Amino acid sequence: MNELQYNPKTQREEINVMERAKNASVGFLKDLITIKGIVLVSPFFIQKIKNEDINIGIQRNFGAHAAFSDMEYAEAGADIFDRPGDVIQNADIIVKLEPLTIEEARLLRPHQVVISSLDINTLSEEYFQLLKGKNITAFALDNIEDMDGNSILNNIFYREETAAAITTSLSLFAQSILTPIAMTGNIRAAIQTNPSLFQALYTFNGDITRKELAQKLNMPWRDFSSLFWNLN
Repeated sequence: MNELQYNPKTQREEINVMERAKNASVGFLKDLITIKGIVLVSPFFIQKIKNEDINIGIQRNFGAHAAFSDMEYAEAGADIFDRPGDVIQNADIIVKLEPLTIEEARLLRPHQVVISSLDINTLSEEYFQLLKGKNITAFALDNIEDMDGNSILNNIFYREETAAAITTSLSLFAQSILTPIAMTGNIRAAIQTNPSLFQALYTFNGDITRKELAQKLNMPWRDFSSLFWNLN
């Protein structure tokens, strides 16, 4: 296994990579497999995010299966785009409940941030090679755990009783992950503000950050722990 360990001499270079313009724009992609009444973020929470002076883009029919119209999202402050490529090209941060498809990954721009689920059983080496080639920083929603070591995302689906309650819980969860990244403009600061983001991080600037993931894919990885937690 080719394990690329963290080199302290490159720390300043890596920190510079994490610095972004504040209040980045966010694009939400719709899921291919939908559950009636359930969507990652409702128009109400889009408005709350928008109120933080964050630009929002939504793929058309994003919430149609949950009875949320494009008009409701537009009135909440989101721009509506017809194609996933348009969402991706107009955003710094891409958000999706499902994992990105290979086609969507091919559309990513260099140095974007991806927040989505991560199903290693369906994602291929090609997907991670695309992230590496585009220097993508990616977070897995389903890797974030509660104090008992259980996936918060799974808990939301299994614990709530109604579709409306699940959507509200998903919206709060997504907002807690998204806002620190979009507001700080700095991945290191976002992780230090919300340490659970470190659980979710699986690529940073294109490099795989989780050893078990790299081993499964037979790809190299890098340990960035000291970069994120060294406050100097």
